[in-house]
Order: sequence, then C-alpha cells, then structure tokens
Amino acid sequence: MKQLLCLLALFSTWIPIPSPAADAPEPSPVPLVAFRAVHPDNDRLVAEGKPCPAGYTPYIYGFRNCQGQIEQEKLFLSNTPIVTESGVREAQVDLSMPHAINITLNTQASKTMKEATSAMKVGKDRIAIVVEGRVVNAPCIMAVISQSMIINSLHGEQDAAHLCDVLNRHAAEQKTSPSSPAA
Repeated sequence: MKQLLCLLALFSTWIPIPSPAADAPEPSPVPLVAFRAVHPDNDRLVAEGKPCPAGYTPYIYGFRNCQGQIEQEKLFLSNTPIVTESGVREAQVDLSMPHAINITLNTQASKTMKEATSAMKVGKDRIAIVVEGRVVNAPCIMAVISQSMIINSLHGEQDAAHLCDVLNRHAAEQKTSPSSPAA
C-alpha cells in the first residue's frame, strides 16, 4: 500500500497543472463594426489558390452584381482593424444617395485612418466594412481618408440605416460613458 501511495505521489508531480484562469489573458472583444484592410494582393492570391497569408483571415463577401445576381468573393482581411465603431463620432444616411452613409471619425481614429490609407494605392487597394462578423462592403479607396468618409453601394436603404444605427448607438454610449476619453 505504501508503494502505491509513493507511486501516486510521484506520478502526481509529473502531471502538468493548468494555470489558474486569472493568469490567462482575457480574449479581446470582437468589434461590432470594423474597417479592415483587404490584402493588397488579394485577387492574385485567391486566383492562384494560395493559402491565407499570416496576419489575415479569410472572409466571404456576398453582394449583388449589376444584373442583380448574388455573387461571392473571397477576401483576406487584416486581423487588426484600422478603425472600429469606437472611432466613429457620427454616421448619417446620405439623403442624396439612400444606399450610402456619411461617417465622421473622432480625432484618434482620423489619424489612424489617414495613416493607413496614405500607405494604400488609391483606386486599387480596398477596405472592408465588417458588421457583426459579416462583410457588408469592400470598396476601393478613392482618396486618402481622414476625418470623414462616404460609404456607398450598401445593399439597400435598410443596410445603410442599420449601419448608421449601430455606429450612432455606440457613439452615444461613448459620449455618456464617464470613463471615455474626450476625442
């Protein structure tokens, strides 16, 4: 019996003991809305069947083409968002184009967006708008973006209104939160 206890005691020292949950890093919150860079060589990588590059995640972007048919496109999106909903000061449906919205960024997000889009090729590189884990648009950038931008070609007035609602709700929460930094 003594030998069995000694063996069990010895064996128990060889079993790795998981660290307490308090030592584990907290998972980073998934943003509700994220503006993510599309890999600059996305089209070539997808056409050649290459694996997803490090630092990117594959997404499927579903959209209606000019003929109204549903198409899908594989996109490799940067794991690190350029800006999230926390960087939005205000969003409004564009009254002249109901499938478009005007977004105004706060000071920090404006700097971040300007830095990111300054490094992109205008008319070629793209930014995907991911809402609740779904790509809702992936337009080419048409200029360096800083404080404000227009996102057009959303999938209808309801998508535009929903995106504005989500962004404005979060912006209002940021303004009323006592711990939020002034932008």
